[in-house]
Amino acid sequence: MNNSPNVFTTMDNFAKESDKALRRIFGKYIKGNFLIEMKYLIFRIFPEWFRYYDLKMNMEKLVVGNMENFEYDICRLIIGCHSSNTIFLGEEERVKLEKSSDYKIKLAEQVIQNIKLRVYGSSFFREHPIMRGELFINYNVPYNLFVMSTRINEILSGQKLQSEFLYFYSGIAGKALAVLSLLEDNFLDDCYPICRVIIELYIKLLILKKNPSSLDEYYKFTNFEISKNFSKQETKFRCCEQMDK
Repeated sequence: MNNSPNVFTTMDNFAKESDKALRRIFGKYIKGNFLIEMKYLIFRIFPEWFRYYDLKMNMEKLVVGNMENFEYDICRLIIGCHSSNTIFLGEEERVKLEKSSDYKIKLAEQVIQNIKLRVYGSSFFREHPIMRGELFINYNVPYNLFVMSTRINEILSGQKLQSEFLYFYSGIAGKALAVLSLLEDNFLDDCYPICRVIIELYIKLLILKKNPSSLDEYYKFTNFEISKNFSKQETKFRCCEQMDK
């Protein structure tokens, strides 16, 4: 008679114990049942999640304790996005939201986006939270700007950057850093015009990447606009000189 444990039973027990541990760890931040439900919902609708985590096991990682715990990370993302969505809601409104199927899908989509971008954002903010005591909350604007700046810096440092698009990448990176500086000093209202320019640059970049034959026309028009504005400034300067005389 074979008394060895069934592998499926063992894995099932491991999953149950893992879920219990996650409930204990995050219990004061979110309802345990809601957290675990969201975790499995994300696994179900985003089966390729494993591509975004280093799941390879080796002795060096085991000795150093550097194994990447994907469940822990995903739960942090769930709590961060959910906290951001409900930060201004009362208890009754929050409970109602947690029962909504539409909201659960929306939250899952937010977390999935963060999983895809985690290498540029959440893995950094785990070690460097924006505010002391706020370990999980997801600050959408600075997080997304940081992700974008990090990704563009990677592109600018790469070997295969197409020089004709350098203007757009460097422009987006510079303006994103400007917005982050303004956010640091709490000048939120001053951020919106710059964010609008970032969006405009990004849309132009997407259009021109799909239609590279339009690049010459675009730069021709841009140079015309620069020359036109320069001529206006030069004329204005000469008028001021004549008035001074």
